[in-house]
Amino acid sequence: MTKTIDERVDDLESIYGDLPSLLNLRLDEVNGRLNLLDRQMAAMIRDMRDLRGGVTRQLIEQDKQIAALRSEVAALHDKVAALNERFAALNDKFDEKIGALDAKLDAILARLPAA
Repeated sequence: MTKTIDERVDDLESIYGDLPSLLNLRLDEVNGRLNLLDRQMAAMIRDMRDLRGGVTRQLIEQDKQIAALRSEVAALHDKVAALNERFAALNDKFDEKIGALDAKLDAILARLPAA
């Protein structure tokens, strides 16, 4: 199992001879992995740009919808304000008419003989 020093030196010399090719193989493997990572990162960056563009388009569309809703709410607010004014005017007229009817009723009641 244990090799003698001579056997180890022979193996060591063969390793020294094979070392450049082993390093080249290892560098090729690392280079391949880096290229793969680079392609994957490029795909992820493209996806992120597409996502950002989609989100931006959605936000722009939502801003348009919000602006339209705000203008609708403002128009409804104006209509409600106009209705409130109209109801107030009608209420005043009813109060006047009820006051006049009360005065007429009081006059009629005053003319009736006391019981």
